[in-house]
Amino acid sequence: MVCGSGKQVYGILVVSIGQEESIKENFKLYFKIFNWTDAFKMVLLDIVDMWFGAKLNEDDLYLATVAVEYKCRGKGVIKFILKKSMELAHKKGCKRVFLDVDRDNIPAFNLYKQFGFKIFSKKIIPWFGGIKGIYNMEYKLNRGDKG
Repeated sequence: MVCGSGKQVYGILVVSIGQEESIKENFKLYFKIFNWTDAFKMVLLDIVDMWFGAKLNEDDLYLATVAVEYKCRGKGVIKFILKKSMELAHKKGCKRVFLDVDRDNIPAFNLYKQFGFKIFSKKIIPWFGGIKGIYNMEYKLNRGDKG
């Protein structure tokens, strides 16, 4: 979590390294941090990720959830989270950091692209009269790269 004064939560990051992800632990965390409605939304997103998300390699750091409080957006919180993610990936000896972004979330997609993430896979399905899809994006780490 990224917190400010008064312990206000500005943003949250949930990561997995390799296949160690525990959905049950993620769910507990969501209900501890968010109100019931937002926690339920996060749970649904995780379930969708299980179906559409790319498979983890042993040396991958997966950004399972990246969220910033609405009123804190545009203030550098996401860049701080991404930078800390890269530092963690280096510390753990990971070779890449990856995430899934909804194809309709253009602001997030553009931000990840600007940070250096690249699309390596796309998943599109028919969805209630339209289409739904995600982009799997990766950031390959180099030895001297700190994010």
